[in-house]
Amino acid sequence: MFAISDFLEEDKERRFLEKGMTESFERHYFLKKNPIWSGLMDFRCRLVLNNLAFRFISETPVVLGAAFVYVASRLGYITGLHWPQMERFLKIHGEDKVLQGTVSPELTPIVLLKRFVDSNLFGADSSSINKFIGPPKPVKALHQRYAWELLGHYRQPTAYLKDIVQDKVDAELDEWFLKQASTNPATLKDTIGSAIVSPVQLLEILDETTTSILENDLSIDYFLLHKESVKLLRDLIGGFSSEVEKDIPSLMDVDVKTDKLALLLQVVYKSMTEGNVVETTERMRKVMTRVCSELR
Repeated sequence: MFAISDFLEEDKERRFLEKGMTESFERHYFLKKNPIWSGLMDFRCRLVLNNLAFRFISETPVVLGAAFVYVASRLGYITGLHWPQMERFLKIHGEDKVLQGTVSPELTPIVLLKRFVDSNLFGADSSSINKFIGPPKPVKALHQRYAWELLGHYRQPTAYLKDIVQDKVDAELDEWFLKQASTNPATLKDTIGSAIVSPVQLLEILDETTTSILENDLSIDYFLLHKESVKLLRDLIGGFSSEVEKDIPSLMDVDVKTDKLALLLQVVYKSMTEGNVVETTERMRKVMTRVCSELR
């Protein structure tokens, strides 16, 4: 309710009582009559929901494991695979960051899956997983500003602005450095980073940042992505049932906890290293293709 409450109502109710007025007044008047404020409330609600959903997927390596399976299935594959929610996820969080390295044309599925197995994220806490799927700096800043009740801590009301402005400055400087390689980056960043941003520039940065977040970061449905990732891993268990029965039989239990499903990648990787890598890759791709076709 904190996100949709009209902050004027408490003051209005107090003044009515002071004057002995007992008649009721229209609720949510300010939100109904002021589209700017209602738009800001909508933005805040979406930020809070986005934060809740992101924290939810950060509790287990399920989505991260599904990302590795998805990209591994696409490597060198002629037939296109398209997973809308996962594509947004990789774009927003950075494919190289999520997959713990670059995805070059020479990369093979077995090498990519080895990255995930070697990361040892099975049973890891959210802080370890966040190293690979942490939100972009501006989104994190807004989460901490407007979803602080849920995060359990409070920041100064304007502290988030510094993070957003700094992220914008860093991005522009990184682009500039590519053109001016002879300039000392550390010196220039200190100089420009300490410059005062005018109110107009601040509004322009906030406008650009919030528009980008609305069009990109808040367009992803983390809850749906988690649901689709769970389905993929469960279908893969069926596709590799003989290996699973041998190596991790607990995964065959229909009531197995979702946070254990990513263990399947160990089974697939082992099957590739100890068996026919081409055949194993094709089995994985077959399941991935079916799952993607059902998403459309």
